[in-house]
Amino acid sequence: MRDRSLFLEALAEAGRRPEDVAVLVDLELDRHRPAADQAVVADLPGESARWADAGASELVIGYVRPEQLEAVIAARERLEVG
Repeated sequence: MRDRSLFLEALAEAGRRPEDVAVLVDLELDRHRPAADQAVVADLPGESARWADAGASELVIGYVRPEQLEAVIAARERLEVG
């Protein structure tokens, strides 16, 4: 997470801990490439673990083109099975 130390300092100043807040990460797909060819979709379990290790509570894939949707849904289903 970029600027994690600033985030932790701000939490401490507010009397809060990282466990007290949700950290959402908005990921964007390249609109000109198939979703299945992009790291976040090709290895959603690995990307999710990497972001969780960095402190993320949830990942959001912000904008998905209609032709990319099927691959994104399939990646999410693989995450649930894994």
